This record gives sequence, C-alpha cells and structure tokens, in this order.
Amino acid sequence: MKNLTEYIPDLKDLSNVEYYDIRLEQKFITSIIYHNDEPQEVSEIILNGGCVRVLYNGGWGFSSFTDLNNIKRNISEAKYMAKSIPNGKGSVLSDNKKRISIKRFGTKDSKNIPLKEKIANVKEAGERLRQSENIDISSVGYSDISRQMLLINKFGTVIDRDEVMTKGLLVGISTKAGEPLRSMRSSCYWRGFEVFEELIDEIPEIEEEIGYLLQAENTKGGIYDVIIDPLLAGVFAHESFGHTDEADFIYKDERMREILKIGKILGSDAITIIDGPANIDIAGDILYDDEGVEVKEKILIENGILKNHLHSRETASVMKEKLTGNARAISFFYSPIVRMTNTYIKPGKATLQDLIKEIKNGLLVSGSLGGSGGEMFTFSAIYGQKIENGKITGPVKNLTLTGNLFNTLKNIIACSNEMKMFSSWGGCGKSEQFPLPVGIGGPYVIIKDALIGGR
Repeated sequence: MKNLTEYIPDLKDLSNVEYYDIRLEQKFITSIIYHNDEPQEVSEIILNGGCVRVLYNGGWGFSSFTDLNNIKRNISEAKYMAKSIPNGKGSVLSDNKKRISIKRFGTKDSKNIPLKEKIANVKEAGERLRQSENIDISSVGYSDISRQMLLINKFGTVIDRDEVMTKGLLVGISTKAGEPLRSMRSSCYWRGFEVFEELIDEIPEIEEEIGYLLQAENTKGGIYDVIIDPLLAGVFAHESFGHTDEADFIYKDERMREILKIGKILGSDAITIIDGPANIDIAGDILYDDEGVEVKEKILIENGILKNHLHSRETASVMKEKLTGNARAISFFYSPIVRMTNTYIKPGKATLQDLIKEIKNGLLVSGSLGGSGGEMFTFSAIYGQKIENGKITGPVKNLTLTGNLFNTLKNIIACSNEMKMFSSWGGCGKSEQFPLPVGIGGPYVIIKDALIGGR
C-alpha cells in the first residue's frame, strides 16, 4: 500500500489562500450483524479517498474525491469554488504547526483476525444471549475500521494516523411479558478485537436486566425526584447540553447567543460538564481534530457557570474565542463541523447510597433506549427502581425522562463520587454526518422535580 504522503503534489497553487487543509484516507471496514442465527450483514469494504478545503477572500471551497492520483485537479476545483463566492465572510483562527504520528492497534489488531473467526464470535455471542431462559431474540453487531489518514494544512501541521477502531453491539429481547422488553450493551474503542471480547463479558448484565424487567410494573407518570445513572447522565450531557453548546449553532442564533454568554449562571453549583480526552482510547479520544487542532479538556460548565463553547477554527475566529479541537468529519466526503469528543458530567463527593437516602418519593432511572435532545429533551430509559423514604422498593418499566435543559441544570442538586464512561455502536449524528464516534459518561445525578412519563 502506497504511503499517503506520496500522493501530495506540489502545493504552490495554494500559496496565496488564507487557509487550506487536505485529508487523505485509506480504510478497510468489516461489518457483521446477526439477528438470531440469521446474518443481516457480512461485508468487507475498501474505501480510499480524500478532500481539499480552501478559504480564499472569505469564501470556502470544498472538493472530495476517491482517486488519490488526481489531487492536483481537486485542489484547483476547491480553489475555484472559493474564488467564486462573492463577499465571503469566512475566517479561521491559526495555531502553531506540528508534526504528529499516531499509531493505535490495541492488543489484538483486528486486521490480523480472519473474517471467519469474527463471524464465529458474533454467532456465539447471540447463542449465549438466547441460552438465557428469559431471552427469546438476540441481535449482535461487530465492526472494525483499519484506517490510515493524513492531514496537512496551511499552518504547516502534518498529522499521520494509522489506527484501528473496533465496536460491538449486544441486544437481548424478551417477549414473555406480552411486550418486547430489551436490554443492550455496546462499545466503541480505538483498539483491536479485544474490544468485542470484553463486550461479550457483559452478557450476564443483560440477562440480569431482562429478569429484572420481567418483574417490573409499569411506571406511573408524574413529577418525581430522580437519580439518573451514569449512562443517562452522559446522554443528557451530550444530547441536551453538548449540542446546545456547539458554536456553529450558537453564533447563528441571536437568542442563544444571549442565553449562552460565557460567565452566565446556567445551573446549580452541583453541575460541572466537561468535553475532552478520557485517555482510555474510547471513541471520543481522537487526540487531534480534523483541522489539526489538539484536543484538550474543556470545562463547559463549572459549578453551574458557563465557561466555554465548542469550536472549529472558523467559529472560534467569528466569536473571538479560543480553539477547542472540536472540528470533526465522519469521512473525507464531508467538511468538518463542530462536534463533541467525550462529553461527561464530573463526579461529586456523595456515594450512591447517600443520594438514595435523600429521596423520599422518587426513582432511580437506568439505561438508555434513545430519545431526542436539545433545549427540550425526552429520553427513554431501560428500567427504573422506586425509591420510598430513602430505600429502593421495587422495579418499574416503560418510563421516559422529559424536561427543559436549563430548568434541569438548575434542578441538579448532587452527583455521586463514582463515574463511568460509555461509547456506543451508533455514535452521534448531526447534519447528516452519522455515525461519529464519541464518548459519554458521568456519575449518578439527582434531579429535583423531574417529569417522568409512564404507561
């Protein structure tokens, strides 16, 4: 396989532009999905290509391609498009040049595992799920991406990546209660085949959760004091607050620019939200974004006070704020936009038992089945546990958590001292760029007066 640097032509045609970046990628993608014993997808795909982005007199031009031998032509196309935009207002914030080489393969490089062995492991995981007396249906997914990527830009930065991402999905479904009851686990890491093997070890948790759901009664909707688990805390931090704090959303909206002024009090002093490295090779540990900016920890909210927005080079320039390393694209077919990396709520000092003792009539809400975020959010949980006079008294199911972002931030009164990070099979979606690998997480969190929908 040819080294990607060998495809880069003479760049003298770009000497007079305000900014350019070039991304080249070579990918080998394996995907395996089984529903019970039936294969839904078994594929191996080679995807090679790149893109050129040019800023000229305030106008942007972008050209993507799958023929790595014709980059010079695409440079000309991108520059022509940028020059064709009258009265362009684009600008970028610069940083120091850097030359970085990133290599990540994990302990079992997925490239070295035969397809036959990967399929056998997927099928075995499904069989193990269905061996449970309470699980009738299984869905198992496996995917790995072996990626070589090269990024160069106007400021002299060169980032050379050679890495493997592996992800998995386990879903167990029971129909024994007359309705589908499901539990799931998924993961996505910049490591090798061991990621899927570690995920299989979580099958007993799925079995236990399904058994719990079969004993549960339906939730009665109403206003409760609730404790959300680390997964739901991460979903809230990402889907509701994180997307709201992305600068390409803020600077175009006069109302949100006023609401999200740096230094404004948005929540209680119990809530701190962070975006940045988790340093465990989880999905959002990208190290450098797709504009060559280093990804560092950003405190977005600290003790209820808004401290930072998430930025690309352009939005940081427009809003006169610092670079944050949050410009990302799912592939060379797309231009980078403002996206999160790992977004999580910082833990507090209380134990989970301390939090439970604070609740007189409420719920401990666990797991995520999806939902919608933003300023108004609704998240579906896998199950809940009733809390009465500071004690857990029984399981409930079919519940949703609904609320307003800013009211909820003010109603967070405590966080536990334990936290956990998660990464998903699906990833994040925005502006048709799906699925982007991200991490989420947090501690257990108490929310006062939360609206719970039931059945």
